[in-house]
Amino acid sequence: MSAIIMAFRKAVNKAKLSEEEQKHVRECFICNEEFKDPRLLECYHTFCFECVKEYIDANCKGDSFRCPLCKTESKLPENGPEAFEKNCFVGDVREGQGDGKVKHSCDVCGEKSKAASFCYECNQKLCKFCVTFHEKLQATKDHNVAGLDESGARKVKRKPKCPAHDKNELQYFCEECKELICIDCNMTSHKRHKSRDVVEVADEFRRELALEINKDEYFQHLECLSDYSKNIKKKHDANAGREDKLMNSFEEQLEAFQKVLNDIKLDFISEISDTGMASETEEKDGRNTMERRFKSFAAIYFFSQLLLDQADDTAVVSHTVSLRKRLEILSADNGSKNNTPKEGGIVFEPGNLDKAILKELFGKLRDPDMEEEENRKSNAQKEESNGKPEFVYKFDCPPGDCVVSGIAPTDSDAAWVCVGAESTVHLFTVEGKCEKTVMFSHVLDDVTFMSGRGYITSNGANMVRTVDTTGRKSVYTKAEMCIRGIVADTTKNIIFAGCVENDAFFDVKPGDISSILSIEKGKGITSIPMSRDVPYPARLALNGTGNIVISDWVAQAVMIQDDAGKVMACYKGDKDNSGNKSDFNPRGICVDDDGNIYVVNIDTDTIEMLDSSGKYLKDILDTGDELSSPWSVACDKSNRLWIGSQNGNIMIFSLSEQNGTEKEQTAETTNSGNGRGSTSGSSGRSQSRNGNDQSGSSTPDQRNLSRNKSGSETSSKDGSRDGHSRASTGSNNSCK
Repeated sequence: MSAIIMAFRKAVNKAKLSEEEQKHVRECFICNEEFKDPRLLECYHTFCFECVKEYIDANCKGDSFRCPLCKTESKLPENGPEAFEKNCFVGDVREGQGDGKVKHSCDVCGEKSKAASFCYECNQKLCKFCVTFHEKLQATKDHNVAGLDESGARKVKRKPKCPAHDKNELQYFCEECKELICIDCNMTSHKRHKSRDVVEVADEFRRELALEINKDEYFQHLECLSDYSKNIKKKHDANAGREDKLMNSFEEQLEAFQKVLNDIKLDFISEISDTGMASETEEKDGRNTMERRFKSFAAIYFFSQLLLDQADDTAVVSHTVSLRKRLEILSADNGSKNNTPKEGGIVFEPGNLDKAILKELFGKLRDPDMEEEENRKSNAQKEESNGKPEFVYKFDCPPGDCVVSGIAPTDSDAAWVCVGAESTVHLFTVEGKCEKTVMFSHVLDDVTFMSGRGYITSNGANMVRTVDTTGRKSVYTKAEMCIRGIVADTTKNIIFAGCVENDAFFDVKPGDISSILSIEKGKGITSIPMSRDVPYPARLALNGTGNIVISDWVAQAVMIQDDAGKVMACYKGDKDNSGNKSDFNPRGICVDDDGNIYVVNIDTDTIEMLDSSGKYLKDILDTGDELSSPWSVACDKSNRLWIGSQNGNIMIFSLSEQNGTEKEQTAETTNSGNGRGSTSGSSGRSQSRNGNDQSGSSTPDQRNLSRNKSGSETSSKDGSRDGHSRASTGSNNSCK
């Protein structure tokens, strides 16, 4: 027997656990103090009686509760927490192994009597004389008394009674029922079962339990849990002063910006604070989880050692089967293996304070007349080269089959994407990574960007709301009419918004009012004079000369209006200026740095390009470029087109001019094949539409039902193409 115990202790030493870690076995997990009246749960975790009683009172549902340490479901005994078995084995650990030099006196007789036993209920050491009376007294005869050896270490010797025959000791082990029984049970209810003497079974179980807990995988699991906890603590200690270092680093970098870029400083502080809180929370959660797992396994692991050291035969037999199962279950938890926390964290990397970059951020001098002339020359050159935009990236916008109703590129390689019917905006990078998702309580429509914030119109709530990159929302302004299209003049910090009487364009009636509002922070709302030729300004853009470019969904036209309300130009699909209107139903609209206008034509699934005066130049993208049901369009500062579809797709194309003979030849071949700008190309698109109708597109009745259900175009994809037929009936036809 001693050889088995020595082998076990050698295995424990191999685990190389610190004294700090080993002390967990003698501390209550709830109060983190030494056990007082320790009680053993079914999962073999020990808690103070008062601690577990309070925990059960607060957490027990019905007749069961979860262990505070391992969360295993435990049944509440019929007699309450008092019926939980006392853990008589933690006393040896609490008191420590004696060295043979300290005299252990009887707590009843005094210092002259040498203690020979220890009562767990009375928490007293007793001499041989006192223990005799202790075992005879009616009030104490059933107490758990452990013997003390010469060193003062306790050797528990219990005499458990049979629950069915309270005067009989449990002397046998039923191998069929796997439980201890008395002599009467052995002759009655278990007489047909094979049973063995508890002494014989105890020797066998001791060997099996010693071999079980001596497995390498168990103390390796202990070491793994211990090492992970240590590494998390090291990381926490290493990061303790990281935030102060970061603050000092970027304070030096921000000295040059202190007066004009104070907002950036506040953003850095907020970002570092958020990152530090997230990191601290992650470390704390990981540390608590691993400490819980360590304590859970260590408690049972060392309980097994104590059982081998101190328990009598009945105790070994009583617990070995369940102990082995618990050890196997807990050691199978591989959540911490090969999961060493990574060192390091965020650092501050100073940017290059280049004078040219700062000057560009501050502003620039420009001559609009000269720019317009240069734009004409540039457009002529582009038309001659017939260069095509280059495909950059394509990704899906959640929830998938949805109308991307608006797109607003930011100052960086990202854009706010509005999914109106879902009341959601997403911040996407050009690579399709979603940096932020923000939900609103109203149906949305369009979005623009200015001064670090997205401005979103709510066509049902008659308001403009803002959102920043942290997800903070606010109401920017409210209006008496429905707000649809929106665009920002970043040079003047002014927002322009198109307002209409009805939020759904197909519900517009003759005489309905529309207007364009100028909204400037701190100066209120100003109404811009509105031409009667503009019944429904659903989308807006600015062409760089102070004029507003309007996509009118009722007049089915792109109009350019000056600040006096005069329509300077009107394009209704007359590509060759012959007076013949082609299939044209505009939706999204935007303007690039050269003043070129890009408009989505949902009748032909194309992106049409107009010059700054509203003259048609060419179809720049169509179904041959894998466009499918486009709806919204925006141009970012890197001259890239972001195109949102009616089925949740976003495609990005670069407008940079193609270089090289091979690319020019490819463009010429592709353009020739697609027949852009020719009668055959238009015919081909008509055939394509007819083919789609034959293959199962929505009927007029279905489209009308879709419109009535949504009350807005953001939830009606198939109906959007034919809805203009009835809407245009009441429109003003003076725009030729």
